[in-house]
Amino acid sequence: MGFRKHLHHHHTNGRSNLKSGIVFGILGILLLIIVIILLNNYLTDLHTPKCDDGTYYSNCSNNKPYYCNDGNLVEQPILCGCANEYILQDSTCVSIYNLDPKTINLDYILRGNKGNIEYTVYGGLNNYLAGLDRTFWYDEGSSPPTNEYMELEFITESHQSNFILPLVYKIQQLTDNTDDQARIAISIVQSMPYDLDSLNNNKDNRYAYETLYDQTGVCADKSYLLAVFLKELGYGVVLFNYSTENHEAIGIKCPMEYSYLDSGYCFVETTNPTIVTDSEEEYIGVGKLTTNPEIYKVSAGKSFDSVTEEYNDYQTYKKLLSKGNTLSEADYATWKHIVDKYGFKFND
Repeated sequence: MGFRKHLHHHHTNGRSNLKSGIVFGILGILLLIIVIILLNNYLTDLHTPKCDDGTYYSNCSNNKPYYCNDGNLVEQPILCGCANEYILQDSTCVSIYNLDPKTINLDYILRGNKGNIEYTVYGGLNNYLAGLDRTFWYDEGSSPPTNEYMELEFITESHQSNFILPLVYKIQQLTDNTDDQARIAISIVQSMPYDLDSLNNNKDNRYAYETLYDQTGVCADKSYLLAVFLKELGYGVVLFNYSTENHEAIGIKCPMEYSYLDSGYCFVETTNPTIVTDSEEEYIGVGKLTTNPEIYKVSAGKSFDSVTEEYNDYQTYKKLLSKGNTLSEADYATWKHIVDKYGFKFND
């Protein structure tokens, strides 16, 4: 009995091993089939003609609107569509920021010589910026954003830089003298009309590009635009923020002896044509600036070293003003020269 039981047990092990062998054999065959299929697909793909980005012939690329045509990637926006932030317009993909172009003319004056730059701005980008939320959110328990951070956002917004740079290049093409390039940029912004409507109705601040598009702004708006200009021209730039007087101006890096409050930056008023280093203007409803400003750094960069010219002109102009309304013929000629040199505007 024991022997027969042993034989029965041995026979069961044989049947189990046989089944296991069959299963492993089937799995091996399936694995082999899979390997053959993958190898075949690989070899087929290897010999299927493609463009440089991996797109098969006669197919649209993942990089819209390109189409693989016999090994060359060509634009086919009607067939392949447009990338994000682009729309189809007249069979061409156009950036939503490049919609509604218009031509503007920007006046400037350099040492009494008047000039003008023609430039194209876009309603698409302007509308995008106008639609950005001016509210800055932060999580409960975290520190609120600083005023400096919020102010600089109007200067550093990423989309607008690419649309302002071509204008900076136009300024650079007018003269090889880098300080004169800064003078032109300053004059362009100072020559833009002040936006009394925004002031009186307490409207939101504009981004730098919005000010360029509208060609007007309040002190902050115009300061943001000039900050972008001077930053892209390579200068050290700061914002002077006067919370008490509700005013904003620009500082451009300059020799310490000419700088405003020994800050290392010369004062630049943006609301109207004035001489760099003149910080003694009278402001509507405020009068003169009497408090020390907060200083927000926009960029590091080179110094406006030839500001001696402006400093000396301003000192001369101040002395002439101190003489009252009646000037000698020589003094009047000097006064008139400075007025014409900087394009001063006087209220009637």
